[in-house]
Amino acid sequence: MTLRRIVTGAVRGTVTLLYSDAAPGVSIVGQARFPNHLFKTTVAALERRFPTVLASRSWDNVGILLEAPHERVEADRVLLTIDLTTAVYHEAASDPRIGAIVAYHPPIFRGLKQLTLADPKQAILLNCAARGISVYSPHTAWDNQAAIGNADWLAGNLGSLVAKTETIDPIQGAAQPCDDGHVHGTGRLVTLSQPEALSTLVANLKANLGLQYVRVAKAIKYHENGSDHEGIRTVAICAGSGASVLTKSKADLFLTGEMSHHEVLAAIEDQTSVILCEHTNTERGFLSQVIKPYLLDEFKKAGAAYDVRCSQVDRDPLEQA
Repeated sequence: MTLRRIVTGAVRGTVTLLYSDAAPGVSIVGQARFPNHLFKTTVAALERRFPTVLASRSWDNVGILLEAPHERVEADRVLLTIDLTTAVYHEAASDPRIGAIVAYHPPIFRGLKQLTLADPKQAILLNCAARGISVYSPHTAWDNQAAIGNADWLAGNLGSLVAKTETIDPIQGAAQPCDDGHVHGTGRLVTLSQPEALSTLVANLKANLGLQYVRVAKAIKYHENGSDHEGIRTVAICAGSGASVLTKSKADLFLTGEMSHHEVLAAIEDQTSVILCEHTNTERGFLSQVIKPYLLDEFKKAGAAYDVRCSQVDRDPLEQA
């Protein structure tokens, strides 16, 4: 297919195709020959549970990032992924049933001044549009949703009973958008029902997240007394890269994907231990355990025979060597 004309500057952080050989019915922005029922149904379902108004919009880029000008003929399947990589694109393109990709991390993060095949990320977007695959990104809308967000799911993998959960960095004032009794925002400060040994929490996380290893930094007090039997009672949790959020709280343990060398040193000097699972390992399970069953249930309620698949090639880029 030959793309004839593309506009990137009308709406910051989005891509809209105006003309395409494969979609002769497209004449103006937003009016496609095909209605993209799969994509629209998916977006509507996600917005009901995880509205993008919850996202940290001052810096994040969420929502519909790419609306393809036509829908694939057999489209009835949504692909879930953390990152929209070249491998994930090829996975989607090779399955004619996939007409929508939900990518947790936004493949367009800042405004684009051009779209060329020379840039790998831009090439992915161009090829998705050409194939009739639309892209939606929720990112911090999933992080900031109270009670059922990413950090809440991660807390459940500690394997301990939670007595209390607080939001570390609440959405402020009038920006708190949902009058549902919950305090929405980033990060969770969890109080366990009883103290747990650091080694127990590490073992639980490895088992529940399916990880062979995690990185651990013990608070100075553990090095001084040679054990971890004092126990962990409070855990500050933020999926992904959480230092900027976690340091706003005081806890026995920080649980996140990644922190810098100096951020870890500062934490353990302040008597807070750290568990790092690698960035996307604190996010990927949320797709299969929360988002997939939710979407399948919503599709069933809507009478839509749509399927949901988690990417088989999406993975953390860092490996043991």
